[in-house]
Amino acid sequence: MTSIQKQANRMSARLAWQRPMALWLLPLIFLFLTSSLPLLAGGGIWLSTLTVSLAGMTSLVMAIILAHHFFGFVHQMDKNDFYLSLPTSRSKLFWTLNISALSYLIGPSLAIMVLNTILVLFSGQSLSPAASYGSPLPSLWLSYAGLVLQLIYLFLLLELFYLVTDRVSRALGSFLLVNLFWPLLLFLYADASCRFLPGLINPLTMTSQPSLWLVGLLQLFSPIFFFLGDLESYHLLTGLMTAGLAGLTYLAFGKRKADYQAGESAISWPFELTQWMGIMSLTLLGGYGAHYLRELASEAPGLEGNLSPGSPLPFLIGSLLGLLLSLWIFNLIKGKGRLVWRALPVSLAITLIPFVAWLALVMSGAGGFSTKLPQAQAMDRVSIHYSEGYSPPYPSRLGGSFTLDLTEPQDLALFTRDRKSTRL
Repeated sequence: MTSIQKQANRMSARLAWQRPMALWLLPLIFLFLTSSLPLLAGGGIWLSTLTVSLAGMTSLVMAIILAHHFFGFVHQMDKNDFYLSLPTSRSKLFWTLNISALSYLIGPSLAIMVLNTILVLFSGQSLSPAASYGSPLPSLWLSYAGLVLQLIYLFLLLELFYLVTDRVSRALGSFLLVNLFWPLLLFLYADASCRFLPGLINPLTMTSQPSLWLVGLLQLFSPIFFFLGDLESYHLLTGLMTAGLAGLTYLAFGKRKADYQAGESAISWPFELTQWMGIMSLTLLGGYGAHYLRELASEAPGLEGNLSPGSPLPFLIGSLLGLLLSLWIFNLIKGKGRLVWRALPVSLAITLIPFVAWLALVMSGAGGFSTKLPQAQAMDRVSIHYSEGYSPPYPSRLGGSFTLDLTEPQDLALFTRDRKSTRL
């Protein structure tokens, strides 16, 4: 290794590690005041179990600050040229910057976790599962391990948005919008699918622990929403997703040009991804709006929100209007107030193809789910609507339509058994 290379390696190390101590001390002091200090006072033994939640909220803010502090140079041409023109390998620069950034991100909360564990052990008290807001120390550390994996995934995703955009505002704006639109998109289409298919239970509203594929799908673009969740059962999944995202971020860092200029990229995939999610959501919301307007106008009996067996034409018209309106809005945003006609066919195709495929699936019954009953243990309530109801033989205000709700487990089991035997 030549002296120039050694000097460049030392310079890149200094650039990565010589950062303001405030980035380390501020979250450390905050977590110490909110979780460790009550333990020292002897009256807040339960508060140590909130360290993971406090660390998650604090680290979420610090992740945004650190991503800009360590990788904001890619949006400043002079600094971008300086960093990427150093006589050191891109691989070494990438890992040095990320390890330094993650040490600032994880270090303060890890130090507080160690301190709180020592305080709990030397206090002579234990965090039993029966204690208020309590959990055993091993479970607490297991939850913290899930938080660390999620922090790394979130930081790498935000870093990737920095590397493929040309402005800070676009990187942060796209990151936050994708985190917002993705769970909204999944919830809307899961809810609509269950309304078309009564035999399908919405996996997003089930009270039981979510499945592995559902957790992976949700946190793919929305890791922010998992910071206060229960991650003990998904360490392997989060670790594999983090490793895959690290590889993708590494490739994006390696392809970043030293002379990159704002506006140079022909396609901004974070905006395209945000646009696709927004158009898909607004298209379905248009269908929802038209359907419920039809329900209000026709004064149909209460169906507890299920789609009535009438014509699907209002839903289709509303979806078409939502599609056209959202295409127009996002096209104006993309063209900065002017319509970009050549971009409309592509935006229309990438939205219309999956929407039509989903619509054809649910309207065809999806292999029997339109008439299939779910299992009794998967249902929380069954509503039986009697349109003509009880009519007394004498003039009275009593009578008319009414709805009977079954909520007891034995009633739900009897209902599903009777329905199945009736069909047979």
